[in-house]
Amino acid sequence: MKCLSAPTSEEIQMTRSELPPELIQKTPLVQSQRLSDMIGSPVSIKDEGQQRVRSYKGRGSAAKMISLSEEERERGVVCASAGNHAQGVAAACNHFKTRGTIFMPTVTPQQKIDATQRHGNGFVDIALHGDTFDQAAHQAHAFAQAQHAEYLHPFDDWDVIRGQGTVGAEIAEEVETMRGKLHTVLVPVGGGGLMAGTLLALERNHPETQVIGVEPAEAASMTASLKAKHPIALDAIDTFVDGAAVARPGEKPFSVIYRAVQEGRARMLTVSKGQLCATMSDLFQIDGALTEPAGALSIAALDQIRSETTGMTVCILSGTNFDMRRIPSVLEYAALHRRTKVYLGVHLPNRPQALREMLDKVGAVLSTVNITYMHFDTAEANGDPSLLLGVESKEGNPRDIDTLLQTLHSMRDDASNARYPFQELSRKPER
Repeated sequence: MKCLSAPTSEEIQMTRSELPPELIQKTPLVQSQRLSDMIGSPVSIKDEGQQRVRSYKGRGSAAKMISLSEEERERGVVCASAGNHAQGVAAACNHFKTRGTIFMPTVTPQQKIDATQRHGNGFVDIALHGDTFDQAAHQAHAFAQAQHAEYLHPFDDWDVIRGQGTVGAEIAEEVETMRGKLHTVLVPVGGGGLMAGTLLALERNHPETQVIGVEPAEAASMTASLKAKHPIALDAIDTFVDGAAVARPGEKPFSVIYRAVQEGRARMLTVSKGQLCATMSDLFQIDGALTEPAGALSIAALDQIRSETTGMTVCILSGTNFDMRRIPSVLEYAALHRRTKVYLGVHLPNRPQALREMLDKVGAVLSTVNITYMHFDTAEANGDPSLLLGVESKEGNPRDIDTLLQTLHSMRDDASNARYPFQELSRKPER
C-alpha cells in the first residue's frame, strides 16, 4: 500500500521487517576510536556502503517497489539517475522481476552504466539522453507518462522516504541494545530523503536526539531553502559531490526537515570541498575505508560539533561507489585545504635568467618542497602574473610552505619594493 503522508516511526519500523534480506542488509554500527578521540566523545559509523548496491539508496527503491500493486509492477518502472539511485532501482527490478527503464545523461561514466546493468541482471534498459541530469529526468517523466509506468523519484516520495528511514530505525535499535544515549546523528543531504526519513524514524522514541544534515558548501540547496522557508532552486551548483549535488530539495523532505528545525530537533551544516577531501584522504590512508564524496559528508562535519556532544554521535556513511580515477583530484583538494601544497602567481621579470635568479635566491628553502607545476607566460598589460607555480611540502608539513612564502615575501629590490610580488591561487591554474 502506498504511503500518502509522512510515515510514522512505527510504519518505518514495519518497513524494515518487510525489506527483502536478499536485497537489503542490516548494516553495522561500528565505533571509531580515532574519531571518538578527535571530538572527545563516542563516535560510531553507520556504513551503508556494505549494502549490495554499496549505498542506502536500495532501501528506498525496495520500499517503493513493495508499495506497488501487481498491475503497476507489470507496467514497469522508470527513473532518472546517474548514480546510486539507478543502481538501487536496478537491483529492485531484478529482485521483484519487474521491467525498468533508467534514463542517464550521455556524459555518465561507463563504470556507472556497467554497474547499473549488472545490478539489473537483464531486467532494466538504460536510455542515455541529454547532457545533464535535468534533461534526462525530463525525458524520463515523459516516457513514464507515455508508457503508464511508475516513476521512482530518488527522494521526493513518501514510500522512498519510508525506506530510507529504515537507516534511522536500525540506528535507534542498536543504540537501545547498547544502552547508550543517542545525542547526535549526522546525515548527508542531497534531496533530503535520508534526513527526513531519519527524523521520522527517531521522532517518537528519540525526540531529544539532534539530527544534523550536512551539505556540500558548493551545493547547499536545503540550507538555502530553509532560510527562504520554502524549497528553492540554486542557480548553479558544484557537482564534485555528485551524490549530494541537488539544485532543489524535494517538497516532501523539506516539509519534514523544516518542521524539525522549528522544533529544535534538526539543523544544517555545510562542508567545504577541501575539508571533505581531507576527510576522504584520512578515511582511506588511516582507516583503510574508501568512500564516495557524499558518503564522507557526515564525518567531515565532525570537527564543527566537537564541543557540543555529550553522548553518542552517529555518522551515516551513505555510500562507497567511488570512481578510482577521481583519487588524484581528492588528494589535490586535500593538500590545498591543509596547505601542504599551494599554487602561486608570481610576477617575474620577462628577461633571460630571471627564473634562475629567483630560484637561487630562494635557495635552501627549496630543499623541503617539490615544485609540482610551472608555467611561464609574458605578463599581460592587465597585471596578470607571468609565472604560475605549484609547490608541495615533501613531508606534508604546512610550515614548509609558510617558510617558502615568507622567504619570497621578504625579498626586496633596491627601492625596497617586493622583488617577486606573488599571490596565492585557490586552485591549479588553467593554461
